[in-house]
Amino acid sequence: MAHVARLYFDRGLTKREIAARIGISRFRVARLLEQARSEGIVRIEIEEGLDLDDAAGAALERAYGVPMALVARRPDELPAVAAAWLPQLVGSGDVLGLGWGATLQRIAEALPALDVSATVVQICGAVPGLEPGAGPVELTLRFADRLGGHGIPLPAPVLASAAAREELLANDAVRPAVELFPHVAVALVGIGPRSAGLHLPREAVGHLLVHAFSADGTVLESEFAERAISIGYDDLRRTRVIAVAGGAGKEAAVAGALRTGLVDVIESDAGCAEAALVQA
Repeated sequence: MAHVARLYFDRGLTKREIAARIGISRFRVARLLEQARSEGIVRIEIEEGLDLDDAAGAALERAYGVPMALVARRPDELPAVAAAWLPQLVGSGDVLGLGWGATLQRIAEALPALDVSATVVQICGAVPGLEPGAGPVELTLRFADRLGGHGIPLPAPVLASAAAREELLANDAVRPAVELFPHVAVALVGIGPRSAGLHLPREAVGHLLVHAFSADGTVLESEFAERAISIGYDDLRRTRVIAVAGGAGKEAAVAGALRTGLVDVIESDAGCAEAALVQA
């Protein structure tokens, strides 16, 4: 059994080649390899360089029905986790939609230079009051540079009057980004907590881009979303949404976001995950 395992794992022979060499069927080879694993003769270790809380991630997936949950043990490890996984979640030629925020800024800083050739499009207008480097225009161009792709900024404010919004959406500088919204394959966004500055509905516990939601995951109608220059709810629901959030103060927003049905991949930390599991 050990000899079969050595031929397969150390020497790289196929099951068919092993079968021919020692005179047994390849199905017998497969059974011997499985037996070697079950008896501890062969032990497989996965070294990914990330300290993930896999048990918490699996628990979130079960509790909320989210397809994938990646849980860093500490909030300061979250950007590295998100950066390491992004190339596995965004394919060559994909259109990646990008939001804003300090967490996404730290992900960009942790992202190595890659050759994914993705188009990166800003999917929400500029938000006032952000720290330098955390705005969506800067992040769109930074991610495009790191991914070896092309960046399409959205040179417009996040909010506008009805008349100004229509005019902006038709503007030649704004239209290229807006026209890509239906083609976004993956959206990388933060999960924002309730903020007085965004004029969210009273029952809102957080927001994904401009889409506010309540504690039970109901996506709320709001003046904020109606006046926003941003990817719409229907387009966001169609995309694969990677939502990233962690740290103190984000617990209620993370749990609410998981209930919306919009999130396909949640990347968070152990504290937020524990709080979300308590609320599940």
